[in-house]
This record gives sequence, structure tokens and C-alpha cells, in this order.
Amino acid sequence: MEAAFAVVGVCLSNSLYFSTLPKMRTVFSEKSLNNFNPMPIIVMALNATAWVWYGLHVPDYAIVYGNAPGALLCAWYIFNLFPLIEDPADRRICQIVLWAGVIMIMGIQVCLRVLDIEKGAALQLEGLVATGYCVAMFAAPLSKIRQVIVSKDASSIYWPLTTVQVVNCLTWTVYGFVQDDVWLYGPNTAGLILGLVQVALLAIFGGCRRSSSLLPMEVGSPDGGRVTI
Repeated sequence: MEAAFAVVGVCLSNSLYFSTLPKMRTVFSEKSLNNFNPMPIIVMALNATAWVWYGLHVPDYAIVYGNAPGALLCAWYIFNLFPLIEDPADRRICQIVLWAGVIMIMGIQVCLRVLDIEKGAALQLEGLVATGYCVAMFAAPLSKIRQVIVSKDASSIYWPLTTVQVVNCLTWTVYGFVQDDVWLYGPNTAGLILGLVQVALLAIFGGCRRSSSLLPMEVGSPDGGRVTI
């Protein structure tokens, strides 16, 4: 049963990372962001990277396999997105967030090895960092919920990915409890709740103006988390 949850979780996690690929291909082919917000992709990349390090240290390779492809994919996204950010202020903010995150994640890894910190304490620190990025993505839809309610239009929520998010978070929540790992079931429980909120908004307001150019209000990963487009 544990292995089954792990396999399903890995597949769902990767499906969420790759779900942004069609939109990104459109952005790259048009060589324009067209109001696309690159910040969530940056947070998504940092989130995936943080969980890869955590999975390697546990060790739990279900976490690694569920995030490593996403980390590589997001790195490719970012490499191609930065030249398209025309506003210097926006580009500077994205650069600060990206490099601050990279320095923090890699700095923690260096410190853990140089200081030879006890494994339990190291996992607590790595789990805290990974969970922080995870919750940051899960919280992303909060900025859109008010707009959906006021306009009574939930077309900004892409229901197929919202459905996958709910199943994904549910799977990793159960797996986290099986593994007795609070860093897994904690943030994924939050993601599950937020996913159900989106399902409720879709049920109440529906997707009135569904457009193929829109991605979900947010996308997430277990260890993984959500990204707002």
C-alpha cells in the first residue's frame, strides 16, 4: 500500500509540473509574456529543488522522483522566461527572489555538511524550508479568490488541474501520515483544503469564460505545491 501511494504520488506530482508546459510553449513561441506572471514559476522551481534535497536526506526517493523532473523543467522555463520580462523592476524582483532562494537552499546544504549537524535537526531545517516554499504556492490562490467572488466568475480556475491538485494533495497527505512525516502531510493538507475551496468556487460560480489561454489559478505539488499563472 505504501509503495502504491508513492508511485501514484510521483506520477501526480510530475503531472502538475508538466501541466504548465502548453502555456509556456505558447509564451516562448510568441516571445511575449502576455500578462503571464513569471514569479510563481520561480517559486515552483525553488520548491521542487528544496524537496529534492529533503528527499535525498531522508532518504525517500518517492519525494526525489516526484520533484527532480519539475526542478529541471522549471529551470528551463526560467532560462527562457527572463529575456521576456520587459519591465526592469519586475526583472529585478524576479532575480532577487530567484538568487535569494538558490543561495538559501544551497547555503543550508553547505552548512549542514560543514557543521556536521545531527540528522534529525538537519531534516527539521530542510523540511521547514521546503514547507515554506510549498505553503507559499498553496497560498497563491488567495489573491484571486476575492476577484472570483466579486465577479461571480470562476473561469480563471482551470478545473482539470484543480482536480489533479486535490487528488495529488490527498495522495501525499495519506503517504505523509503513513511515513509519519509532518513535512509531507502538513503542507499537503493545506493544499488539499485550498484545492477543495477552488472546487467549491467552480461549483458555485462555474467557469463562465473558459479560455485555452488561461491556466489554473494555481498549480501545486506535494512536496511540491501550487503555482499561480
